[in-house]
Amino acid sequence: MGDLNTSTAPQASWPGGVEGDSFVEFGGRLYFRAWTEAAGMELWSCDGTSAGTVQVSDLVPGPVGSDPRDLFVHGGLLYFTAHEAST
Repeated sequence: MGDLNTSTAPQASWPGGVEGDSFVEFGGRLYFRAWTEAAGMELWSCDGTSAGTVQVSDLVPGPVGSDPRDLFVHGGLLYFTAHEAST
């Protein structure tokens, strides 16, 4: 998968990028969008540990990514928008 970076710039010189404007808590986990070289920008979640930080799904397989945005919780469900990001 690759390491995540807390930088907001996915073009950082080391693998990974996390965008700080897209965090939401749901079911005791933190959900956020993050970039890796292998998967592009996809949805990730974290339970507060390194081992518990995982990519939720690779909605658009390969390095392009689904570019998830607008994360919010309503009625006991987590919602977000996604689309095939441009390279």
